[in-house]
Amino acid sequence: MATDRFIVEVEKGKEGVDGGSPSVGSVYRSIYAKDGFPEPADDLLSCWDIFRLDNSLL
Repeated sequence: MATDRFIVEVEKGKEGVDGGSPSVGSVYRSIYAKDGFPEPADDLLSCWDIFRLDNSLL
């Protein structure tokens, strides 16, 4: 089994009101975004812009 982990737990699960199982599970992120997500480029307004700017045929 691989020892490298590419996700980190950034927030623990929250207990339910009755003390039973967690009502909200833990939050996991990529190791590259563990301290927050990087700011998007100024010219990207939507996900479509990623493909539009990358593909010279469009």
